[in-house]
Amino acid sequence: MAAVITAASLTPVIPTATSVHALAGPLTPQASPMGPGSASTLVATPSSSFRTPVVSITATDTAFTLAATPTPQLRSSLLPTTTIVPLPAPRAAMPTVIGTLLPPRLALPTADAILPPRIVAPTAPRTSSPIPAPGRTTPTLAALPLATLPTNRAFLGIYDSPDAPFAGVTLDVGHTFIDWGDSTALTRGIVAARQKQRVPLLTIEPWRSDGGTGQNVLRDTTQGENDVIIRANAWAIKANAPQVVLVRFAHEMELTGNYPWAVADPGEYIRAYRHYVDLFHSEGVTNVRWVWSPAGNANAPTYYPGDTYVDYVGVSILGYKAWDVRFGADDAVPFDELFGGKYATLSRFGKPIIIAELGVASDTKAEQAQWLRDALTVMPKYSLLAGVVQFNAVNAPNQWAGDTPDWRITPDILWQPEDLPRNPVFLR
Repeated sequence: MAAVITAASLTPVIPTATSVHALAGPLTPQASPMGPGSASTLVATPSSSFRTPVVSITATDTAFTLAATPTPQLRSSLLPTTTIVPLPAPRAAMPTVIGTLLPPRLALPTADAILPPRIVAPTAPRTSSPIPAPGRTTPTLAALPLATLPTNRAFLGIYDSPDAPFAGVTLDVGHTFIDWGDSTALTRGIVAARQKQRVPLLTIEPWRSDGGTGQNVLRDTTQGENDVIIRANAWAIKANAPQVVLVRFAHEMELTGNYPWAVADPGEYIRAYRHYVDLFHSEGVTNVRWVWSPAGNANAPTYYPGDTYVDYVGVSILGYKAWDVRFGADDAVPFDELFGGKYATLSRFGKPIIIAELGVASDTKAEQAQWLRDALTVMPKYSLLAGVVQFNAVNAPNQWAGDTPDWRITPDILWQPEDLPRNPVFLR
């Protein structure tokens, strides 16, 4: 993958040995110092890790090029080649590069992660902008609205279906599901939410290990085999600071076998979850709020990673008569009964609780509307309830449930944000 960042809002960059040393290890300078006209190159050679890319920065009369060449074991999709084309400028006007251009051994697919946080530009104000897709104009991150959660009530959010019936509806949170190996999609999810003035909620799914499969993704994560992916996630989110991003990593982990990360050993899950969070901390990411989000079954507490790793507890509440009857009910189970049992299980941690996936599937729209009205009526008694996110899509096929209920509703039967309870415990 290659991308070009034009110089419309950037000034030239002078790479130095200091600025690239952390990319891969000791540098072999072929010429120094680097600058326009030098046509020189610094090459960062791999360290002892076989997953470390070879990184070089080349300066010519017209461009500085950062090239990351992955080893065979490293997924090349995570390591784009980025060309920076500067505007003509005198040497005296060149900015100073301070610190490192990137986190250790990492190249990211956005201009924000590569340039702005590390550059002092004396001739023009710094702007940061994600790399737009061909033919599309993407606003700079700095120009996007800064979305915030309400401070006087529970929030209301949406994961919307592809036809996006809620696109123009005022809501507090925008929910996106992300394959953790695609940090470009992660950035798009954040930008899409912010453009609608919604706080991003990202469900980040570790479907497979770096260059491997999902068979041992948790063990590989704990052993550091997936650090390049995690750091890419961290820097994509950090680029959006101070925008707060809710991160729901490896959800519904107690549904054993339903996902590669849903394993019977809670300890294996906890170690991987903590490693993921710890790497974010090591990269200096401060704009994340962590949502540990089981389905809410009786065994969920055994997967709890600890208070210091959790800001919110998430839960899934899905009302579907066929499932309810399958598990022993005589009829469709109301919201109060579904949520009440899971609330009792999860409220022991004392954390604000988010219904991260709310859905009701029924034969008629009228039945859906009534179920939702009844739910809103009882919500105030759940004092830890901090937010509700409608899951507005068809359920994906999975090995736990063969059928695929349709949770989609129309905006006219969902509550208004101001309707939600005003008595939760808030954490911002």
